[in-house]
Amino acid sequence: CVCNASYIGETGNTLFPRFDQHMSNVLTYKNAERRQWGTYDRPRTSTENRTWKGHGERDQSLRGP
Repeated sequence: CVCNASYIGETGNTLFPRFDQHMSNVLTYKNAERRQWGTYDRPRTSTENRTWKGHGERDQSLRGP
């Protein structure tokens, strides 16, 4: 900030750590709300996001005899 203003909340956190905490809480709330309404998709694990070249039925069928 140009005016050198600062923020120290009741917990002693500065602005950016407090903002990160707030955004984490918002995400937690939204996920709980989605679970309640049945629209929550669980996060995928790192292995579920990967596609390995040469593995799986689709890739094997493209190889031919």
